[in-house]
Amino acid sequence: MFPPARGPFPDQTLLLYPVLPPSGMKPLPALLVPAFLAIFLLAGGCVSSVTTTTPAATPTPYGVLTPPGNTLVGNWTGTMVSYDEGTGYSGTANRSLSMTVTDEKDRLFSGSMVIRANGTVSTLPIAGIMAKDRQSFVPVEKNAGYTTGTFINGNEIELDWHNDGPEIGVAIDTLTRE
Repeated sequence: MFPPARGPFPDQTLLLYPVLPPSGMKPLPALLVPAFLAIFLLAGGCVSSVTTTTPAATPTPYGVLTPPGNTLVGNWTGTMVSYDEGTGYSGTANRSLSMTVTDEKDRLFSGSMVIRANGTVSTLPIAGIMAKDRQSFVPVEKNAGYTTGTFINGNEIELDWHNDGPEIGVAIDTLTRE
């Protein structure tokens, strides 16, 4: 057994087991301090009775989020620049595009596109889908590729046309509502 350690004063003896009180002292005060600390720490989180609630989010239909004017219904005209496999790059000279959207239901729409290039006029039926945010859309041209569209503002759009065959081609069109 270890001999008791000596304290700073000659008549004090320190015990190796600090939980046990020195002789003559009752054990209750030595155990009360850790017991109070435990109760204080455990009860600290239970004292507060403040309850916060977050109201449930109510679903908002996309039509409410739509800025005024972000509908495609109407006549759109503008210019186009393109690259075609057979002819190469073409500027805006002798080239124009118009799009007429006659019907729009929810996020679906339909109408036609008229392409004027080098004296040739082509009219194509289109149908498409608006994105949920109504900032972009995808019209599909019958037998002539597909287009991705973006609203620049309520009365101006950009169309990016992609055709993967039989001859590849791409175009950038900027249209304004008439």
